[in-house]
Amino acid sequence: MYHDKRYTVTKIIPQKVKKMENRNAEDRRKKADWRETPYFVDASLFCRENYYYVGEKSDLKPKLDITSILIPSTVTEIGDYAFANCCSLKSLTIPDSVTKIGVEAFRGCTSLKSLTIPDSVTEIGFWAFCGCTSLKSLTIPDSVTEIGTAAFCGCTSLKSLIIPDSVTKIGATAFAFAYGLESLRLSSNVKRLSGSLFGWGGFTLDFRQEMGADQRNPNSIKIEIPSIVEEIESNAFDVFQNAEIIIYNEPGEVMVAPNAFTPTTSVKYVGKKAKTDKKEPQKQEEDTDHLHRT
Repeated sequence: MYHDKRYTVTKIIPQKVKKMENRNAEDRRKKADWRETPYFVDASLFCRENYYYVGEKSDLKPKLDITSILIPSTVTEIGDYAFANCCSLKSLTIPDSVTKIGVEAFRGCTSLKSLTIPDSVTEIGFWAFCGCTSLKSLTIPDSVTEIGTAAFCGCTSLKSLIIPDSVTKIGATAFAFAYGLESLRLSSNVKRLSGSLFGWGGFTLDFRQEMGADQRNPNSIKIEIPSIVEEIESNAFDVFQNAEIIIYNEPGEVMVAPNAFTPTTSVKYVGKKAKTDKKEPQKQEEDTDHLHRT
């Protein structure tokens, strides 16, 4: 293996590996701020070779620039923090043996441009792909039932997104700062659209700058909200500046936070058909009575 950053590196993980996780993940989960701990990848992930990350907090840098990773079909779970901050990673193949993608598994993979999640995956963990700023293409299969909090937060280059109907739960801020989106289809089985789901204004200025999200989405995007939705929380869609929102429900049948949308967003309710006037039959009886009297 090359230890010089001048080389393009493909890392092939051996068949014996079944789970990939940062070996310090459990310790970091117990800390209030995991970034206080030096970041390094479990040696079992990279075949007992010295692929450590050095530095603390924002100074996390890989010793070796890994641009491509081939994950074997023996792997069933990509564990917490497994590939976090592999900032040179451009190519990734997730085999259909994988059923779960863990917390922050690919967070900060800023060079990753496209991703196909296999239809074996049912759960995408918190912050799993947060900060993948170059990600333009994303395929979520209809096997996924849950998308964790901030799972794709900061994926600012994402152009198109289809959330399949298999998804029943989406965590808050899951797609925050998606200011590149041009088309969006929501799952028809999610009842609550969480706070800052596609948010922007619900974050501090420092955090927006950290995510590289200094602007709202200017695109004229049409978003249809299914009739099953019961609640739309604060800042849920406030990343969209010129969106056309169509809510397939009556205004009183869905709870909408006052700041769920930006003031420039067009919101239209398309509810049930108007009820027929029940007084009409009574009028007909009166008219008939009048005829009898004459």
